[in-house]
Amino acid sequence: MENQIILAEDKKHYPTAEEVYGEDVETRVMYEDEQPLEQPIIEPVWNIKFEVGVKDSCTHASTQFLIGLMSNPALVWNVALVGHLRHGKTVFMDMLVEQTRHISTFDVNNEKHMRYTDTRIDEQERRISIKAIPMSLVLEDSNSKSYLCNITDTPGHGRHEEDEDLPDKRSEEPAESDGEDAAAGANGWITASNDVDMENQIVLAEDKKHYPTAEEVYGEDVETRVMYEDEQPLEQPIIEPVWNIKFEVGVKDSCTHASTQFLIGLMSNPALVWNFALVGHLRHGKTVFMDMLVEQTRHISTFDVNNEKHMRYTDTRIDEQERRISIKAIPMSLVLEDSNSKSYLCNITDTPGHVNFSDEMTAALRLADGAALIVDAAEGVMVIILSFLL
Repeated sequence: MENQIILAEDKKHYPTAEEVYGEDVETRVMYEDEQPLEQPIIEPVWNIKFEVGVKDSCTHASTQFLIGLMSNPALVWNVALVGHLRHGKTVFMDMLVEQTRHISTFDVNNEKHMRYTDTRIDEQERRISIKAIPMSLVLEDSNSKSYLCNITDTPGHGRHEEDEDLPDKRSEEPAESDGEDAAAGANGWITASNDVDMENQIVLAEDKKHYPTAEEVYGEDVETRVMYEDEQPLEQPIIEPVWNIKFEVGVKDSCTHASTQFLIGLMSNPALVWNFALVGHLRHGKTVFMDMLVEQTRHISTFDVNNEKHMRYTDTRIDEQERRISIKAIPMSLVLEDSNSKSYLCNITDTPGHVNFSDEMTAALRLADGAALIVDAAEGVMVIILSFLL
């Protein structure tokens, strides 16, 4: 057979369909001669429609006013809206359109924005900008002066950028089809997906799958919900401000044994005023000692019998009450008597004992005339306190 002469018309240049796809796969071949003469091989596309159409162009400003602004270059601004994908450029453009045109860009029924500058059909279907669209809008500054703003809405998608939010527009082919539907395939060939080498297929950048889906991560039994920025209402901010900020517990009972006139009289005499700070290590009882002094000078009990805890009168912050630890140095003016029953106005500062708040203790020692060292009898004097006092 090697020396046989084979004519050109009898040569086999390409393998048959059975040799390529196997005998188990049904293959059909449609030759050009079998196609009707009135049907072209490649049918022309008569109805080509890329854009949605011209939308409502009724604006608040008249045409003559726009021409007047265009004639003055100082009143013309050229601005481009740039940003990443899904960061709200087109939605922001819709907000500007509502201010300058008699139109609403939000569909209440579908709860979606119109995306006014997405004029292409594929842009509206995929909810993504593909082409940069300019618009001329008349906007006012803070002084109510009008400017002609030529604003260009630009796409945020890059060919090599990662994006998992793009919808997959690839159509799914049915698993089974009859003979007539099979003949409508490209070039008349029908192939099975199992026989195609998927590793060598060309995948577009917007169709790539960079991250697993929520069902693949958490499983089908777990309900997962995804909220995009465009679906959030405009009246609801992305980061809601905290209106109710409360740091301190509040003003406590200030009724004292001494009258206000008596306190003013002591303040006018510097010899009867003592300024000192309560210093000591953490958990050595400075605040509890301060509570004992408060009970002597005020009509109040600083011990809660139900919880068996002290009030910690000088811990005015909420986090101080929750953690049972002093954070800020708090001064108080108390009228105390000596052994001779002579009254003195004592400006006492309760300082924190934690090493992280040692700056409060240092500031209180610089302002005070002296210091009262509080020491726990069980633990004794700590090294950290000695480093501050020496």
